Amino acid sequence: MNIEELLDTCIEAEVEFSIEGDELFLLCDGELPEQLLSDIKNNKVAIKEYLQRSENVSNAEQEQIDRIERNADDYPVSYTQQRLWFIDQLEGQSAVYNMFTPVELVGRLSQEALENALNALISRHEVLRTTFRQDEGGEIRQILNSVRELKIETQDVSSLEIANQKTKIDQFISDEALKPFDLSQDLMLRVKLIKKAPQKHLLLFTMHHIACDGWSQGILINEFTELYSAYCENRDSRLAPLKIQYVDYVHWLREKLSGENLTKQLNYWSSQLADFPQTHSLPLDNVRPTQQSYQGASFYQSIDPKVCVALTHLCQRQDVTLFMLLESVFAWLVSSYSGTDDVVIGSPMAGRNHQDTEGLIGFFINNLSLRTQIDGDPTFKDFLHKNKQVILDAYSNQDLPFDMLVEELQPERSLSYNPVFQIVFGLNNTGSGDQSLALPDLELNALSSEFQPAKVDIELSVVEQNGEIHVAWIYSTDLFLEQTVKSFAETYARLLKEISVDLSLKLSEYPLLDDKSKNYLINELNQTDLTYETKPLISQFIQQAKVTPDAIALRCQEETLTYQALASQAERLAHY
Repeated sequence: MNIEELLDTCIEAEVEFSIEGDELFLLCDGELPEQLLSDIKNNKVAIKEYLQRSENVSNAEQEQIDRIERNADDYPVSYTQQRLWFIDQLEGQSAVYNMFTPVELVGRLSQEALENALNALISRHEVLRTTFRQDEGGEIRQILNSVRELKIETQDVSSLEIANQKTKIDQFISDEALKPFDLSQDLMLRVKLIKKAPQKHLLLFTMHHIACDGWSQGILINEFTELYSAYCENRDSRLAPLKIQYVDYVHWLREKLSGENLTKQLNYWSSQLADFPQTHSLPLDNVRPTQQSYQGASFYQSIDPKVCVALTHLCQRQDVTLFMLLESVFAWLVSSYSGTDDVVIGSPMAGRNHQDTEGLIGFFINNLSLRTQIDGDPTFKDFLHKNKQVILDAYSNQDLPFDMLVEELQPERSLSYNPVFQIVFGLNNTGSGDQSLALPDLELNALSSEFQPAKVDIELSVVEQNGEIHVAWIYSTDLFLEQTVKSFAETYARLLKEISVDLSLKLSEYPLLDDKSKNYLINELNQTDLTYETKPLISQFIQQAKVTPDAIALRCQEETLTYQALASQAERLAHY
């Protein structure tokens, strides 16, 4: 039973909730069924968070986002858009911020309906036809262009043999995913169609992050399926008209982030991040390059199902969310490997606190900076509850855009690493994985993309679905080897297993390494005893000269002698 279902059951039982301070209270007439009381108790934190989110939405609705007049050529950008524009100008056009979604189409495809549906999307969402420029005063502006026709590039590989077809498709996918956008003139959506067989196609959607986020990708797929179906069935779309557009949200947000609200949040973050570590201290396998290449790789793991069940019960008993628990363990792991008690980890937030933003394509996501400081050697239980409060406080001050925070903190800036944090933790428990949607005479499957640039040094992306926990470790190959990341992953799984059994141990008492790893580090790596031959030096030199005659034996300034030359000179001198 999810939270919505539980609250529906409470409504039927005439249960009312109220939040006073940090406490959740329930009011009801008469006694409640024992199972319902148990469910409420075990989900107290989740219920409170859900009600608080609902209250935020309700408050946001009262602040209504108005549609601004379209009486200018250009409009302000959001703070997040501004950052991506500067990165694009500083580092040059690249595919680092491409949002790539491959979709498989199986069945009879209507090319006409496909083109009509995609162009309807361009017409429906202004942000997809928005371009960007810098004005004479240095301000970044977004230009709302009139409706432009989307040209779909089509490639037919249906006549090729299977092996050649796969090679060709892989190349098309790579080229499309890695093709950069020109932010000053391109549509923010590109589409390529690959025909594999008469009734089998691949549809490649590519958007730039400056105009979308992960939530937007879901909107794109869902609205595309409805529009395509409408054109095939010769009917009107069931999509409700959009009350506002992204540019209206940007105007509203800039107005909202002012005065007392802005001062309060700036003061919180300035205090919370005072004297924070500029970079993490995780040991690197390679020297950090002077400029990030964003080359990345991924390592995937699944947590033992028994451990997942135990962690769910642990969260209920400790009155914490799964995010709080998993992020706390990750911060502890980073601290342990770094040898530091001060860790800053970034965490992405959807940033859609207003009801009218839920159906918009756009760049809403915001990053929170979660700073974990470990005092002494607490038990994990005490550490968890301290970190819980850090996370709750961060949630209460989540409106401040990360880019505005960076401007306020003025951290050391470098092309070789991200400001404030270089490690990210995110949890998706709203459902994930490939989607399968039915269309007229056609089945659509949204596939996962293999192209995953490393925008930070390490990102831990966790998906919780149907009681299972799956973890993706996305890491910079400039900095880390796969074996190192696997070691992090193994330790993470081990710590989750240990705390699921016992929360009362001090952090230092939990085993970071298993017996095999301990033996390797302590014994195998330290077996350095060697048996040396006791032959005279001259005999060893003669033997070496026979093995590597052309290797350099001596060097003096610019002059060198090979082993063969040195042996010849030594022999001549001996004869003399």
